Amino acid sequence: MATKCKIIAGSSNPALAEALSQATGIPVAEATLGKFSGGETRFDPSCKESESVRGKTVIIVQTGGCTDVNDHIMEVMFMADAYRRSGCGDIILVVPCFPYARQDKKDKPRQPISSSVVINMFKEYVSHVITMELHSPQLQAVFPPGVDVDNLPMKPLVYERFQAEIKENYANIVFVAPDYGALKRVSGYAQMFHTNKGLSEIPCTSMDKRRSHEKANTIESMELTNKIDMRGKTAYIFDDIADTIGTACTAAKSLKEDWGIARIIVVVCHGILSGPALERLNQPHIDQMVVCNGIPVPDHPKISCIDVSQFLAGVISAVLTGESVSTSANPRPAK
Repeated sequence: MATKCKIIAGSSNPALAEALSQATGIPVAEATLGKFSGGETRFDPSCKESESVRGKTVIIVQTGGCTDVNDHIMEVMFMADAYRRSGCGDIILVVPCFPYARQDKKDKPRQPISSSVVINMFKEYVSHVITMELHSPQLQAVFPPGVDVDNLPMKPLVYERFQAEIKENYANIVFVAPDYGALKRVSGYAQMFHTNKGLSEIPCTSMDKRRSHEKANTIESMELTNKIDMRGKTAYIFDDIADTIGTACTAAKSLKEDWGIARIIVVVCHGILSGPALERLNQPHIDQMVVCNGIPVPDHPKISCIDVSQFLAGVISAVLTGESVSTSANPRPAK
């Protein structure tokens, strides 16, 4: 398998590309990726005979969620074009955080649906997309039938990371959705961790979040929808994305000050952590934040990392061998 494939590392997360190479045995292609003096993206694959991709499957590893997201999109296009013109076989795009996924509808007249624009760009070259926790799963429907999409949940990773901790403190834990839209995700985690059938499921609640339509990344108000006894307990807040972490901080502040929560752990798949995020994390409301390393993880005493490389490597191997992806992507059964 490894001799018939090449991994191509974009500039957004080269460490992930290297980790996938080590896990799968697929070599990373030699190439130069940079900028011309005028600011245009430069991509030069190696011309060595050993670097030929003719007939081989090309796996491009790139992610959204970083400051230079527009450059990263163009890198994908140039890399895909270069290898398509070199006679490669299928092109698989491994993009843990899909760029522009949150811009999936029109909130006001005359707005673009930016995620659709990105998909229309990718579909011209890419035959398979592997991503994680799309902000709106229905975004998969925008891809044409000729492009396979695997939208992977982080459930198995969360289960592996927290199963011992949650089992030990089961009676003193609540799960919180930062908004009503995330309640289904949080309820799924409660069912997954319901390992002792003699106990009830971990109680779940959600926050009623009202965003400002005038200022991006700004929350006007937040209230608890399902009022349960949470005094002295540990709250796990689950979400797909943490950007400026305004939502998480507002929820955490309310949970501690108004509802008596003792400790708050925020668990997200995509830790974008832009703008004031790290400064906000220094505040006392959030005790720990756990993020996946599909996006590079900043160094901060409150942030810990869930490694996705083995998980993604298993999915890549399943795709290449024609095996079921769901075996790798579904959460482990409760024991």
